[in-house]
Amino acid sequence: VTDGVTVETIANATKTLKDEIVAQGGNTRTLDSLLQQLHTLHGKEKEFWFGTISVLQKESVIALIEDKKQISTLKFELSTRKKKWESNKKKAKSSKYTLTSSLEQLQENNEALKNSLEKANSRIADLEQNLETTLAIESQLQNLLKRKEKNNAAVETEGQEIINKLEDFTSKNKNLEKDLQELQDRVRGQENQIIILENRVKEYKKLQVKFIETEDSNDSRLDENEPGEITKLVGNINELTLPTDSGNKSLHYELEIEQTNDFEQTIENLKTKIEHLNKTIIYLEQENQQLKKKFDMGVTQDDEETSEKMFAKSCKKNPKYDDIPATEQDDEDAKKVNRYFTQPIVKALGELFSREDKKAIPIFKGKSTDKLISESLRGADHVARNN
Repeated sequence: VTDGVTVETIANATKTLKDEIVAQGGNTRTLDSLLQQLHTLHGKEKEFWFGTISVLQKESVIALIEDKKQISTLKFELSTRKKKWESNKKKAKSSKYTLTSSLEQLQENNEALKNSLEKANSRIADLEQNLETTLAIESQLQNLLKRKEKNNAAVETEGQEIINKLEDFTSKNKNLEKDLQELQDRVRGQENQIIILENRVKEYKKLQVKFIETEDSNDSRLDENEPGEITKLVGNINELTLPTDSGNKSLHYELEIEQTNDFEQTIENLKTKIEHLNKTIIYLEQENQQLKKKFDMGVTQDDEETSEKMFAKSCKKNPKYDDIPATEQDDEDAKKVNRYFTQPIVKALGELFSREDKKAIPIFKGKSTDKLISESLRGADHVARNN
């Protein structure tokens, strides 16, 4: 049955149609033939529809099976998705809390980052300012370095000059010490000679008394008013060592005293020079040490000016710094000593001791005039030294 068409409906429709045709005066045979064709057509249609329905039913069954499979798959997917949705829902709740706390943390971090950024900007500004200051300082340091190099060169030059002066003064000091030692040795020699001469004078006095007594007793030919050669010798020696009747020293004695005083003054001058040179050497050593310290540490122009002022001040404190006598003065003093002190004594003693006098006095026998003069000089030096 298709669309509500049944055998009964068809029979009822056929009967109704026949009655209508009869009522209209029609031929029922034509109707029967038409109905027969209609039944045939209906049968074919029915077969068609049965075939179509069968095919459609098969296709529907296949589609239904496919739909069921799809429904099962969809149900499984739906179940899976529901589980995922539940899981995601739980995760969403947890994530919501986490996101909330993360958001708060992010906000805090954002505030901290803002503060850090402000500090960083402030620090950058400070660093830029410091960079400008550093560049300015670097420029100043470069200028100071150039000045230091110039000052170091000047200090080295000045130090070398001071070292040269120090070596100069040291050499002069050594020469003066040597000259002083020689003069002191000569003074000691002169003192020894004077001591010997004093002893000789005493012996001469004793010999004078002895020979006068001998002349009175054994040589009646001699005139008492005329002293013998020995007496003249002793008298001449007395003139060298004793005051005259007028209370004044003899000429030779005065010369000896005067030249001895000059000699002592020369020695004192040499001592003063040596002492001054020692002080100068100490000052130069201190100045050299200061220059070395300044050279190691690096001096400035102000330090150099201060050093020059200190040197000038020190020179003012030592007014004799530039007035140290040269070594020619020492040679001149030695010449004066020889000229005014040694030579007159040699000459006077050479005149006093004649060959006959030396033979007459036992202590002088066998001695040359030079030896006698040398011994007398040593005694005269001592007498002059004590007076």
